[in-house]
Amino acid sequence: MFTNRTWNKRLIRMSFDRQWKIIEPLLLYNTKHFIPLAREYFTEGKEHYGIVVSDEIPQGELQRRVTRLLESVSSEELKNMVRFLQEFKQE
Repeated sequence: MFTNRTWNKRLIRMSFDRQWKIIEPLLLYNTKHFIPLAREYFTEGKEHYGIVVSDEIPQGELQRRVTRLLESVSSEELKNMVRFLQEFKQE
């Protein structure tokens, strides 16, 4: 049985090991668990393809922000980074 933390760690590792293209980087709502995991990866020198976190927002706004993210940040720039979709909110 997986705990949330165990599953979250496994999800990050699987995304890196398999280089998932659909969720590369990972887009998540769970900042409570993934921000500490990103810190842990950093301190241990582990790599990941990037973590993008967001508040739960309407689907249309989510799509617009993800589109802005993908148009302005390369996958290489996202590697080992944590980004917040709020950065891509259009005022």
